Amino acid sequence: MKLSLNWIQDFVDLSGIDPEDIKTKLSLTTAEIEGIEIVGGELPGIVIGEVLTVGPHPGADRLRLTRVSTGDDEFPVVCGAPNVEQGQRIAFATIGAVLPDGLKIKRAKIRGEESCGMICSEVELGIGEDGDGILVLDGDAEVGQPFGEYWGRDVVLEIDNKSITHRPDLWGLYGFARELSAIFGRPLEPYPGPELPIGDGEVRVDIQDGLRCRRYMAAIFDGVRVQTSPRWLQQRLRAVGVRSINTIVDISNYVMMELGQPTHAFDLAKLQGDTIGVRMAKSGEKLVTLDGNERKLQETVQLITDASGPIALAGVMGGEATEISETTQSLLLESATFDPVVTRRASVTLGLRSEAVARFEKDLDPTWTELAVRRFLDLASTIDPEIRLRGSLIDAWGGERPSVPKVVLRLSQVERKLGVPLSADQVRSLLESIAFCVEVKGEALEVTVPSHRATKDVQHEDDLIEEVGRLYGYNNIPPQVPSAPVTPPRRDPVWDVTRRVQDVLSLAGGFHEVYDYSFGADELIDACGLAAEPHLKLRNPIAANMTRLRRSLVPGMLVFLQKNLRFERDFRIFQVGRGYHPEREGESGLPFETREVVGIGCRRSSGKSPSLFFEMKGSVDTLLAEMGVSGELESERSPDLVWIHPSRSAAVVVGDREVGYVGELHPRLIKELDLEADAALFSLDLRVLAELRDKDRRFRELPRFPSSRLDISVIVPVTQRVRSLERSIIEAASPYVSSARLFDVYEGKQIPEGHRSLSFEIEFQAEDRTLTDEEITGFQDRIVETLAKAHSAQLRG
Repeated sequence: MKLSLNWIQDFVDLSGIDPEDIKTKLSLTTAEIEGIEIVGGELPGIVIGEVLTVGPHPGADRLRLTRVSTGDDEFPVVCGAPNVEQGQRIAFATIGAVLPDGLKIKRAKIRGEESCGMICSEVELGIGEDGDGILVLDGDAEVGQPFGEYWGRDVVLEIDNKSITHRPDLWGLYGFARELSAIFGRPLEPYPGPELPIGDGEVRVDIQDGLRCRRYMAAIFDGVRVQTSPRWLQQRLRAVGVRSINTIVDISNYVMMELGQPTHAFDLAKLQGDTIGVRMAKSGEKLVTLDGNERKLQETVQLITDASGPIALAGVMGGEATEISETTQSLLLESATFDPVVTRRASVTLGLRSEAVARFEKDLDPTWTELAVRRFLDLASTIDPEIRLRGSLIDAWGGERPSVPKVVLRLSQVERKLGVPLSADQVRSLLESIAFCVEVKGEALEVTVPSHRATKDVQHEDDLIEEVGRLYGYNNIPPQVPSAPVTPPRRDPVWDVTRRVQDVLSLAGGFHEVYDYSFGADELIDACGLAAEPHLKLRNPIAANMTRLRRSLVPGMLVFLQKNLRFERDFRIFQVGRGYHPEREGESGLPFETREVVGIGCRRSSGKSPSLFFEMKGSVDTLLAEMGVSGELESERSPDLVWIHPSRSAAVVVGDREVGYVGELHPRLIKELDLEADAALFSLDLRVLAELRDKDRRFRELPRFPSSRLDISVIVPVTQRVRSLERSIIEAASPYVSSARLFDVYEGKQIPEGHRSLSFEIEFQAEDRTLTDEEITGFQDRIVETLAKAHSAQLRG
């Protein structure tokens, strides 16, 4: 939204105030100002010219040769504007002139024809947004006069619309004039317009639903002559981004931009019958709107009708059949207050936005309907004295007239919430500066809210405190350190583990995190063998086939598996979430909730790739290491789950606690889901991990002395666990073994049946010295002896 300070000064004197000061104080108190634009002013080298001749260009169909007079001289000019005509007064940039956008005018040849200057458009002059044609001036413009002197200077502020969405009173310049009056302590002029009689007229108004149209006023004007608007009116509209059309449309737009109340004019001769109706559309009705498009209407759209049917979309746009034209002699002016929700819904349904919609969807003050009609007549009669009101204003209310809201404001609450003590007189002065009526009653004030702020804007005591605070100036309130005790929230250990798991998997693990609903498709629940299990049922499912809360994350993850396989050949995904088990009681008597992380790796079958099972096992090992715990896989404790391979799976065990499982996806499920890929997954219980993790992990300094490495290979029965062997190696040479890592497994020739060869890389290190070869040899002997006794191991080679 744009604010013209020249326009605002019709209502409040801003002389002597720097525009930058206006920008700063408006931003601090009322609405964010995005920028300041200077319109017009001194434009050296640009003068008013007259087009003497217009002819075709011999080398280009879209260009024309013109001759322009500046009074003292004449210049040949090549012009591409479609609206250039002989006899026009125009803005002419002479050679050497610099336009606001930085373009310097030079003598040039265009398609072989000399051009000594430029006939300018609004955009090129920086005074408007119309760049489709040249700017045509009034016929009384003096040829040779500097254009800046003729046009004048204005300062335009650009408002961030988002900052005034809750303030309908600020969608008109008069609302900002009221704010500036309060900010700078300057008197505000009353909104202009003559008093008009209200009564019966030739037209009757029939409002079918008073909740959707609170007030509808109609006025008939005679003596109408549709013509070009005077320059001052065009300039005002251009300054705020509105294109001039003709006197009637321009006056209507002028009132809307000034007051914030849209109006609409119908050609009286084109209306049928003597009743204007306001009703909802019927299915199948159609209306050709002013933009020339035929609109198919739905029952959610509110209409303005006459005896023939729809003639306008209420609050959105008028109809083409009743629009004002050059032949219009009498018009019916509409000024109404429509329901904001209905208007917004109609705009969205029809895909049609307008300046009127932007205001009607904000819930306007019903008193503006009369002010708008009065201002329309005031402007119209000023431009053309022949225009006059026929009879009285027709005023129809859809329901009860709004009552005057009163709110009690306690001074103690003002001080408590703003942090500064303000007297009753100070508060009253601030509120009265923006048209609130205040009556002091001891330590409280009874505040009557003006109608322009009573449209769901100011309703409660806190709303008034906000008004007092912004007008007093937040910058005038000294900052204070809060005196209330700040108690840090209790740390949830499960949440801490969850965040760490997400970090490890998404960063170092190469997984992508996915999100899913807490309820799953019935067909997937059935496919995963969970149909017979108890589920929490939804009363209002989002789809007919999604009626149950999930027990596990796996069924939902399989959907992601299917979708991603369409685009990727090899990927890893994980999800952290809850499962719901109604057969078990959780906290506060609610159904028990599991907290788990499920990771899945998937790869299109190739036959040569390493097993995904071991990749998922590696991810589990990494997660456990990050938690400071050591786990083992136990195949005999593998969970009996329909989606897990019966023989290629294992439980993840830490000490004697089972924390999850890892395994390949069941071949039957891969076939049913038509995956055509290998897949493996893991699941870890985050609650158990939170209980088992090392909460007191400490960093230690980097070793000062070098380490030594030794490889040994031992032959052991296949029943011996690798993790058990690693523990024995570490214990045999403790504390000098810093790590023991399996790096090779061999079964085959030279290895007895029922046995296998395991090769370990052992790292030795002391904190206070470099270990000698003799010490390393001694450690090796102890390790071999320990492995032989505890695990029936024989040294190989």
